[in-house]
Amino acid sequence: MEWCVVGPFPNESGLPLDTTTHGPAQRLDLGATYDSPAGPLKWKQVSSKDLTLNLKELLGDGKMQVGYGVTVLRAARAMPVEVTVWGPQGVSVYVNRRMVIESTRRWRTQAAMLEPGDNVLVCVACSAGSDWSLGLQVEPLEEVGPGDLTQVPAAEMPAVRALRSADGPTPEGKGLPLAAGQDWRLVYQNNFDWPRVGSMWEQDRGTWTVEDEGFLRVNGYWPILVFRKPTLPPVRVEYDLRPMQSNERRVMAVGLSPAGKATQRWLWGTTAGFGYFLTFGWHDTKTNQVWREEKPVVVSEKAPYPETGKWHHVIVQFVPPKAQMYVDGELALEYSDPEWLPDLDTISFFDWPGPTDLDNIRIYSAARE
Repeated sequence: MEWCVVGPFPNESGLPLDTTTHGPAQRLDLGATYDSPAGPLKWKQVSSKDLTLNLKELLGDGKMQVGYGVTVLRAARAMPVEVTVWGPQGVSVYVNRRMVIESTRRWRTQAAMLEPGDNVLVCVACSAGSDWSLGLQVEPLEEVGPGDLTQVPAAEMPAVRALRSADGPTPEGKGLPLAAGQDWRLVYQNNFDWPRVGSMWEQDRGTWTVEDEGFLRVNGYWPILVFRKPTLPPVRVEYDLRPMQSNERRVMAVGLSPAGKATQRWLWGTTAGFGYFLTFGWHDTKTNQVWREEKPVVVSEKAPYPETGKWHHVIVQFVPPKAQMYVDGELALEYSDPEWLPDLDTISFFDWPGPTDLDNIRIYSAARE
């Protein structure tokens, strides 16, 4: 078997199938380096005649650890196959971003469909003991001829389009566009290469679903998505946004609030809210707005405005005493508060009404001396 493997990552949830979102689930890139308690981790290329990998030899002690294995099958045409996986205490198998196996059994078999071209199989192995392994076998369910189904060598996998980032390493530092003089350090990123939102987010109301095309689709009534990791200002949130609503009644916002209060915001009737709230679009008026606590403090009729079906690149920065929003490189909102609010450490996304698409989320915090 030909593999690229990376790990170990700590099983922070303690469950047989870890729910923690580790680096490979945020950015599946064979050229990437991921942070871990053990230090920086890079993908290792493995070529083995054995169907079973000894993960202890490759990645280290497996006690309450998680490892990722990637293999690529090249198919001449669409074909049904049978996928069998074995070894770890808990394992998930994804074929072209679709989960086909999630099991705590030592051995599990499931049918799947390969597409013409390169098919990426990702195995997530969760171990409770020091010794851990991972085995995988894929058998065609119809007759195949020479060259109909081959395995991409491990050395060639980094060139597979689905396993590399077109943009290279994520930029950081003072050289970021519109950096406001800050030395920005990456806290979190997600290209939505993985078919679940992940453990770093708390979903409140509505639905936040990763689509097959690799973006986050937002739907529902007043959906809010809260970033679980406390992040003190200065903070920068950068993302791509595509409104899909068929009318002008839209509110797409980023908020910075005290812990536990991101979800408590009402924009009509008896208004309520905490912290700062910067919105691209506003209900049924062509405005962008800044809210401080429960009141609007900036109402801007200046473009840019959301355009249905168009991807916009948005940067929101909270650098006391200023809060700013840039859309497609243009300053859309700015507010300076001489009485900057205290205890702000929670980032959230807010959307109404759906659907709206999000992608390439980056969260930065300023370097501190």
